[in-house]
Amino acid sequence: MYIHDVYNEAIIACARGETNLPWWSTDEEADTLMMSIAQEGRDRHSILPSSTALSRVFFDFNLREKCTPPRATSRELLHFILDSKEALPAAFKKSVDEKVVAVGLRFALSGCATDTIKQKLASDLMDAVPADTIRRRMFTPVFEHCAATHNTSLMQAMLARGLAGGMEFWDSDFQLMLQALSPSNLDTSALTAILHGLIHHQPVVGARNASLIKSLLGGQEVHMPSTGRCPQCGEQLTHFEFTEAERSIMVEDIMEKLIRPRIAAVSHYQPNLLVDDAMRTKREEDLGAFLEAIKTMEFDAVIDGANVGYYGLSHWYSKAKRALLESRGLNVEKVSYGELHDVPFPVDVSPQFSTLDEMVTNVRRLGYKPLIVLHERHTSLATAPAYNAPYLQKWRDENVLLPSPGFLNDDYCWLLAAMMRKSCAVVTNDLMRDHHFGMLSQRSFLRWRQRVRIPYKAFVQAVDGAVKLNVLRPSVFSTWTQQDASTRRWHVPFLKSKETLDQATNKIRKEGDERDDLDKDGGDHCEAWICTDPFA
Repeated sequence: MYIHDVYNEAIIACARGETNLPWWSTDEEADTLMMSIAQEGRDRHSILPSSTALSRVFFDFNLREKCTPPRATSRELLHFILDSKEALPAAFKKSVDEKVVAVGLRFALSGCATDTIKQKLASDLMDAVPADTIRRRMFTPVFEHCAATHNTSLMQAMLARGLAGGMEFWDSDFQLMLQALSPSNLDTSALTAILHGLIHHQPVVGARNASLIKSLLGGQEVHMPSTGRCPQCGEQLTHFEFTEAERSIMVEDIMEKLIRPRIAAVSHYQPNLLVDDAMRTKREEDLGAFLEAIKTMEFDAVIDGANVGYYGLSHWYSKAKRALLESRGLNVEKVSYGELHDVPFPVDVSPQFSTLDEMVTNVRRLGYKPLIVLHERHTSLATAPAYNAPYLQKWRDENVLLPSPGFLNDDYCWLLAAMMRKSCAVVTNDLMRDHHFGMLSQRSFLRWRQRVRIPYKAFVQAVDGAVKLNVLRPSVFSTWTQQDASTRRWHVPFLKSKETLDQATNKIRKEGDERDDLDKDGGDHCEAWICTDPFA
């Protein structure tokens, strides 16, 4: 360990020029010493620079090359490391990680090497790390280089590599890709690859990307009516197909990634509960009963009970808390202001059952058979407050209530119920962007969401906190980049008010404007569409 530490520090010192050796006077001499140290470590001690040391060295090279001619040793050291992969696989694994690749790519793509050499080096760097450790940020320096140099072949190769590996590219990535294209000498195959990349990854783009696409393809900005028929070209927009195979995979993902791991885990609703063998067996039985109920109950629209029932919670929480305390025989006058008005987590009052009951009525008016999925702690007649009992009894009599098992997040349960039933709608304003939804196949999940989600508008009455509902129908088309094979036109939805969707921070970038919140993927909302001219 001591030798390796000294070895790393020596290489960093040579790269930064931090040694006081008397014979050292030029960068060339420092480079020669650094390479000599690197080779001696590999040949005599079977070690390579650590990933931390390498990333620091390559970062310093990047800073220097911004103001001085490139030092040949920067690439010499990079090739030295890559050439050591077969001889010292264990050391290589500790030496090269995703941060080394990300910073190494920046100077690897600079200088006067040919495009072929740069593409080979970029590919070798990507190959240096396991496929499951490749991150989106590794592609950023490549796309920045392509945008600056109009290197469309490298851009297209890296885009194909990312798509093949399941990489989720963002609006800012596609902006760099589009900037690599030249309207006067358009690489049509590269543009086609980018547009198909949007189909895979980006439901809605920012205004900058919409402008770039329009400059490359021509076309008009249009406002799409609710019918989905384009007022410019007359094309009918559609939903993407959600196949039975995709549905089966999603059901399996929900079960294996979200639900089964919770059988042996502690719930935040019961943090002190001991999960022993008996408890795991009980949970398996509860899950089995829940799955059987999904198979046997009649429904084609699942109501997210918590999302609907807790709508406008801050407006009616204190009233509900008073009613709850009074039902337990407590003197509300002795309760502190904070306890009556500050909403805790988990929420300690039940959803508004009157709102849920009104939702059942509204969903039936749309022609659906509703099913309320609600956490079991809210559904026991034995423990329910008197003001909720009539609703519970009514829903049980009508067979429209499905309690979710106590050890599970109710999000998992309504999602599973809807996914297990073919063409089942979901009544919720939840755009399903929590981390657990992110564990599912994003393209399939987002397209399913656009097909089935029934949103609603609600109005909280100021006097009594009652909630009035206006339930909307699902959209007849997907808010997503689409191509029509017959007209050869593309339709691209975008947000006019957001220059670039900054999906790293949920903020927008726009010159001179304050930064506003932005949902991760642009959601189902867009402000306009680009209807392009025909393009093969």
